[in-house]
Amino acid sequence: MESDLCKGIEHVACNLCSSPDSTLLFQAEVQPYQVNIFAANSWNYLKCSNCGLVYENPRPDKIALAEYYSFNSKEDQQYVEDWFVENSDLHKKTWNRYLRIVKKYVKNGFLLDIGCGAGTFLEEAIQNGFECVGQEVSKYYKYIHSQKKLSVHYKEIYDLPYKENSFKVISIFDVIEHYPDPNLLIKYIHKSLEPSGFLVLTTHDIGNIFAKFYKAKWRHIYPIGHLTFFTKETITRIIKDNGFQLVYFSGVHTADTNWLLELKNYFVQFVKLIFLRAIIIFIYSPLSTKFKFLQKWEFSFKGKKISHKKLIMRASNQIIMNDSFICIAKKLA
Repeated sequence: MESDLCKGIEHVACNLCSSPDSTLLFQAEVQPYQVNIFAANSWNYLKCSNCGLVYENPRPDKIALAEYYSFNSKEDQQYVEDWFVENSDLHKKTWNRYLRIVKKYVKNGFLLDIGCGAGTFLEEAIQNGFECVGQEVSKYYKYIHSQKKLSVHYKEIYDLPYKENSFKVISIFDVIEHYPDPNLLIKYIHKSLEPSGFLVLTTHDIGNIFAKFYKAKWRHIYPIGHLTFFTKETITRIIKDNGFQLVYFSGVHTADTNWLLELKNYFVQFVKLIFLRAIIIFIYSPLSTKFKFLQKWEFSFKGKKISHKKLIMRASNQIIMNDSFICIAKKLA
């Protein structure tokens, strides 16, 4: 790996197969508030010619990434507050659906959540009978964790004070794409799990139809932060290459404990994420810009306040469905 610290970038080969051969998939622009902050405002995403892994090259180096995860900007802080705190009710339903699937394979035990963010998954896992600890590199979440009385380590994953074979479950939700070396991360997880322990992982699926449609404008493309993108094929390879057996795979919006529930989820999520979201994005949002009174409503539903601002934030600006996936893998002896 060749590093150019003075420019805040480093040059890499494919992290999955080490091939230096690749083709340019697209160039992506940083967020408007990140312009002229990092080494570049436009970054290349390449596709490995050998294995198909999609990765950023050149990419931000360790110094640039440390600045990014400090969450010093008001925009990043507002995003955390809006999405992970104010709208935590959305995540609660998802976490409990994931936990129902996990408990088909393991009922309880010591669980580590890597990149635990605001700690909402830890809360639900504790309620489901797991003994839990979290890891997070950003200390911005520290106050949130203290309020919830969660056990969280604020350090790099490789510096945690645990021996090999310590955990029954290790979860890593929308995190692997942030790691400079995904292979090393999966190796660490394998070493840290008990024999026959389980890895539970979600990440963004660049093979999804919506990812292919939106390309560089896809909602998960963040050049400062998202360094690697996987498909079912590439995530399966990295998991198997590091001593795991894949036991479950599904899209995040429809994943459930059996095919009937998944079928039900397909219908519900189609209505919510495609049909209703399209109405909000393409009809309601433009109208609310023209007719300001549409921005002033607010009401409560099941104890939660719903407003124009919250509706627009939750709808975002793209129709989507299963553009991320969840997989569960068992550690082999």
